[in-house]
Amino acid sequence: MAKAVMVAEKFRHSFVGTEHLLLAILSEEDGTVPKLIDAAGLNLQKVHANVEAAAITHLDFGPEPEKPNLTEVAKRLRELADLIA
Repeated sequence: MAKAVMVAEKFRHSFVGTEHLLLAILSEEDGTVPKLIDAAGLNLQKVHANVEAAAITHLDFGPEPEKPNLTEVAKRLRELADLIA
């Protein structure tokens, strides 16, 4: 979740959404998701670039928040992750 917050901050978004979570997961080189993408024959860098391009379209140039807020989906995913951990 901390990586997703950093991604949201990078885009100056006032929220942490699924696109930020996905970008954080994609950045974990030894993670399961990048391995699955590779196994599917997809180019990880292209997938990352496409998700990043989609995230950029959600521009939010309001005042820079101290920490981005979690969307409802992101909150639920964090709760589920806490249950699994």
